[in-house]
Amino acid sequence: MVGLAVIVCLMLSLGATPALALYQSEGSDLQISISLDSATAKTGDTITFDTIVTNTSAQASPPVIVAMNIINLSKTGDVVDPEDWAPQRTQYIDSLAANQSATLSWEVNAILDGDFMVYLVAIPQPQSAEASSKVVVSPGLHLTVAKFTSLNPSGVLPFAIGVPIALVLAIFLLFRLRRRQIDTGGTS
Repeated sequence: MVGLAVIVCLMLSLGATPALALYQSEGSDLQISISLDSATAKTGDTITFDTIVTNTSAQASPPVIVAMNIINLSKTGDVVDPEDWAPQRTQYIDSLAANQSATLSWEVNAILDGDFMVYLVAIPQPQSAEASSKVVVSPGLHLTVAKFTSLNPSGVLPFAIGVPIALVLAIFLLFRLRRRQIDTGGTS
């Protein structure tokens, strides 16, 4: 019985296809670098940096998609919504010739305070529906954001102080004019 069970298991294992064999991964000759290793900012600041995507192959690359992601390095911090942080999260490169580079500029708006990691992924377009492609990840940009509270957010301070003062002055002038009219014998 044991021998029969071993033979059945051996037959089943030879017929099984590993899940990884279903994806035909293409080698990637792309490199991606980032112009900053780290940055310090205050909430509300904008951080700009560049990435350089280089094709190190002797052949032209397929079209490349470069996507940005931002993660919070703290377990207890707020979750980062990259759409709030970056006006442009994805950029496209049509193709890179052999040994050609493309420079892409990025902006990140510091929304929350804390420690964050910004990284980019270059994804060559797969050659077919059955194929995948090898993604290339940039070094991370360590972003430290300090909390900053503006005393005058969006220029509201002049209105917050000016409107009550203007109303008090208007009421004072109305009472004074009314008092003057009564003193001169005008109708009430």
